[in-house]
Amino acid sequence: MNKWRMRRSMHSVISVLLLCLISVGKVFAADAIVTDNVVSEDQTIRLTVQAEGTYKRHILNLSPLKKDFYVGKVNSNVTSRTVAGKETLETVWRVTIGPKRTGKLRIPALKIGSQRTESITIEVLPRNSPALKKKQSPATVQTSISRKRAYIGEVLTYKIKVFIRTNLTQTEILPPSGNKVDVTQQNGDVKSEELVNGIPQITVTRTYLITPKDTGNVRLTGASFKGFVVKNGGVTNVPLRRKGNDILLSIKPPARKGVWLPASSLSLSQSWQSDGNDKVKVGDAITRVIELKAKGLAQSQLPEFEFDYPSSVRVYDEKPTYKLHNGYTVMSFKQVLIPRAGGTITLPGLSLRWWNTNQDTVKTTKIPAKKIVVNGASGALPEDTSGESNNDQANTLFAGLSDVLPTIPKNIGLSLWQFLTVIFAILWVLSTILWLRSRKQSHTPYSPSPIAAEQEDRLTSLYQAAVEKDAVKIGTLYPLWARSHLPVALQKSLDAEIDKIQDAAFCPEKKSWSNKALLKLLKKAQSSKNLKKMASSLAPLEPG
Repeated sequence: MNKWRMRRSMHSVISVLLLCLISVGKVFAADAIVTDNVVSEDQTIRLTVQAEGTYKRHILNLSPLKKDFYVGKVNSNVTSRTVAGKETLETVWRVTIGPKRTGKLRIPALKIGSQRTESITIEVLPRNSPALKKKQSPATVQTSISRKRAYIGEVLTYKIKVFIRTNLTQTEILPPSGNKVDVTQQNGDVKSEELVNGIPQITVTRTYLITPKDTGNVRLTGASFKGFVVKNGGVTNVPLRRKGNDILLSIKPPARKGVWLPASSLSLSQSWQSDGNDKVKVGDAITRVIELKAKGLAQSQLPEFEFDYPSSVRVYDEKPTYKLHNGYTVMSFKQVLIPRAGGTITLPGLSLRWWNTNQDTVKTTKIPAKKIVVNGASGALPEDTSGESNNDQANTLFAGLSDVLPTIPKNIGLSLWQFLTVIFAILWVLSTILWLRSRKQSHTPYSPSPIAAEQEDRLTSLYQAAVEKDAVKIGTLYPLWARSHLPVALQKSLDAEIDKIQDAAFCPEKKSWSNKALLKLLKKAQSSKNLKKMASSLAPLEPG
């Protein structure tokens, strides 16, 4: 189906372009078009002159032609056309002329107002001349290939140019072929049109990528063009076929072991962009874009990049994008890097070894590493100091005991009764101190610590990121939010939902995801925090 559409599309384009060349003139220039520039002495020629603007019929002076040609009746009309939304008028003259003698006759440049046509040379042959059979074909082809000696796996560029000089129908370009090669078409056709000695000519250029699959001599059968020449006003269609020359390729084996990247040119480049420009804080997003340009490699041959980032950096890879530009295969690879801790961080560089097919040598292309200083902003994870606080309290408590308890001389032996009395005294003093301390704490009203307030802000920011469906922010804020106070089941549900969102947002296919489940879980987390606050605030109401 696609092949049929391609044929119809190409046929339509060729027909339309030829009609446009005959009926539409160039801006600020007049055109002179003839039906043929190689004719027999008894053959007539149709001459069409077109100029932009509105002119009367007699403005076109054809008297200079009467020296070498018989000139028939002139017909003229005014037509309109639209270019870039602007309508313009042009005048078209049509006249039949016939040669008065054999040889090379010249239609001189014709002047219409300030516009002039180009001169045309007409070759007139005797009616029985054998050269009439060898005159220029309605269509010709030219083929070329980037290299005839290449390495296995190297991608070669093959081009076919078709020059069309008459109205054709049912046109088709057939690709080159060979037993030991892969052939793929590159992009679409490139079409252009021009006047060559009074004859409208269309050029269609198609590019193929040829990848040798085996070593040795490989014969590449040339691409061909076929169609039908329209004659007698469309009553007769004459078949036409033109074929490019066959090419003998000499394919060499890989020149080195390991990853084989044969290219005539290869380059790497990178760019950086961060939220804070040169000042990077914990939680800021750093965008890294790496571009690989290679000539002689297909998209399927381009390597995958692997980086060994430090554990203090979270990495989100986007799916690489590919394009073809001026004969180069270009791969663009984007990463979003988010620092999770402060300090100096080294973001790794990249080194790529490849084989230069022009110089027959190994080359190494690199992009440098980058050092950044990350400021430990409010997004940094708080350190757990609860253990240190408890130890300090215990040390203070037992330091007070040493001031209360009597000093016992070491040289005095204690009886069992005396020993029990000392133990009882120690326990009594200890229980009294703990009771007084608990009363003091129970009457202290609840006020959130700076760390608790900070965690509440993070929960709020996380909820807002979920509302906005910002997967990058969600992945950044979630690890920074302390959630150890939550029920275990709720923690597990949150972890699972975050993993589900990250997998969907950053997988190669970029699946769609919903934020409803996460918003519901975050509301539960907020309710759990509010209950804990309420319980703390009710503590002073308990009897002392």
